[in-house]
Amino acid sequence: MNVLKTVTTEQDIFFVPRQIVQLVDVYLTDENTKIVTSFSPTLINQNGWMAFSHSYSLIEGRFYKMEVFNQNPDDGDGLIYRDRIFCTDQTELNKYNPASGEYVQPNNTDPIIII
Repeated sequence: MNVLKTVTTEQDIFFVPRQIVQLVDVYLTDENTKIVTSFSPTLINQNGWMAFSHSYSLIEGRFYKMEVFNQNPDDGDGLIYRDRIFCTDQTELNKYNPASGEYVQPNNTDPIIII
């Protein structure tokens, strides 16, 4: 999962694609509203990694689905990468838990047997 901020300046995303390509379309889907935005970034290829920079318009505390598609159908499969993005301005990410405060009731229907 990538973590991005609400700032409107360019932010970088690094990933390992299924195949190396030259031109891509990136689709971001807001998981709350299902609104899809797309863009075609300039890619940087380096040792099997790909990267791009883009200026996003994201909302604090929201998750986004990111899909990267190959623009050239002659290169093979269309989808080359899929990931999830979380938007937060928190600075200490190792201490941050997006599910904090949410209790999940265990669904245990097995009888407890004490011997």
